[in-house]
Amino acid sequence: IHIVPIGLWKATNVEVSDVEIVRSGSYNTAFYGCERVFVGNVKIHEAKCALNGDGISLGFGTRRVKIVRTFIDTNDDGIVLWTVYQDPREGLWWWSKPGENHCVHNIEIYHSFIHAGNGKAISFIPWGTSDPDWQKEEIYNISVADNLLSGKSSIGVWPDNPYNETPFDNKEANDYSPVK
Repeated sequence: IHIVPIGLWKATNVEVSDVEIVRSGSYNTAFYGCERVFVGNVKIHEAKCALNGDGISLGFGTRRVKIVRTFIDTNDDGIVLWTVYQDPREGLWWWSKPGENHCVHNIEIYHSFIHAGNGKAISFIPWGTSDPDWQKEEIYNISVADNLLSGKSSIGVWPDNPYNETPFDNKEANDYSPVK
């Protein structure tokens, strides 16, 4: 059973602060389609999910987010910036609606410790290449400063869209939507 301790869909004016998430069996937090989000003084550690213990996931048009003074120690990606046009895993509490703006933008990440054991501390996942209008799938205006980033990779990208006709091997060239 994969339960996301904090998962928000299309929420506005959100503050998550002074929270500790310990031994989550899934993503620790997920903000999808959210606007004006503040995450501060949050501690995430001792991930128990063997497949995906992402710390903070921002996707589906989430914008205007400030993350400060967080402590993330996870076995996968620390903070995920994610766009996707159509995701076959959807349908429980989030949906990638074709035609909507899925851009993830105006994200600030400051004064934090982010450790990603098997992933990337800051992870870009630009899987919007199936969208006929790539302008609706961009990741842009990301500011990351005064953080300690560690793990398999400090900052990186998973560029090979697994939902764009070819199997995922993370080697396909030019199968990613814009990151600016």
